[in-house]
Amino acid sequence: MSTVSSEVSRRCVQHNPYNMQLLGVQCDGISSAAKEFFNAAAAMEEAAAAARKEFETMDDYDQLTCTEGEGGISDNVTDEASHTMSALQASPAAFVVRPSPVLTAVRYASVNFRFGSAWFVAPFRTAVGEMVVVEYPHNKSLHMGLVSCISTRVPPTFAAMVTADGTISEGDLQQCPTLLRHARDFDRQTKLELRSHDLASLKNAQALALELETPVTFLDAEWLLDLTAVTFLVNVWGDMPLVDRLAEELAVFEGAEVVFTYPAAS
Repeated sequence: MSTVSSEVSRRCVQHNPYNMQLLGVQCDGISSAAKEFFNAAAAMEEAAAAARKEFETMDDYDQLTCTEGEGGISDNVTDEASHTMSALQASPAAFVVRPSPVLTAVRYASVNFRFGSAWFVAPFRTAVGEMVVVEYPHNKSLHMGLVSCISTRVPPTFAAMVTADGTISEGDLQQCPTLLRHARDFDRQTKLELRSHDLASLKNAQALALELETPVTFLDAEWLLDLTAVTFLVNVWGDMPLVDRLAEELAVFEGAEVVFTYPAAS
């Protein structure tokens, strides 16, 4: 990984920031990736919304009985169970339950973005196919993506933080990239409106690469949700010092962090 920082704060270039790239070098759909990304997410969310709407139209009894197998309330209580409960309530001192400490399982979510995917700590429940907003702790920048996997196993990204007992300390978890919230309507609208910024930055980067005679081909660009950084999908075929110089120039021009990432090998 090559990192170059200019004199301007938050202006640096990082290469290959994602754990996994999703687009191939020969992918013909790079220019329409954003549209396809949101179409797929919208279809999944419409199905989930229909299920929630069906549940909300049920009366109270149906809602209680339909969740019985998931820990809901049931009216089918036997006489034997009733007598047992009465006995327990009559002599509460006879049974003293001392709860043992339970370690809360930490969940991790893999989130797909336009150019790649990365792992995040998931402090709230989510599901595969949901759109979420994520936060990076070092600069509080925001990004939006699609949940592709959920696991309680520590991902390789955070393996260096694992202690002897196989867990990550609370302090280290706070330093990990984290899911911030479920994506809302204004998040999606903002993301779509940022496409014009993506294309403007892409055009400027292509012009600057020609001017500086840098061995780089710019394929696409994507701004973070809060405009703190812009990621360029690039192909590089020459000297990295020239690429680093171009990244510095772009960071100064854009006034934000600049990230270069590469397509996956075909």
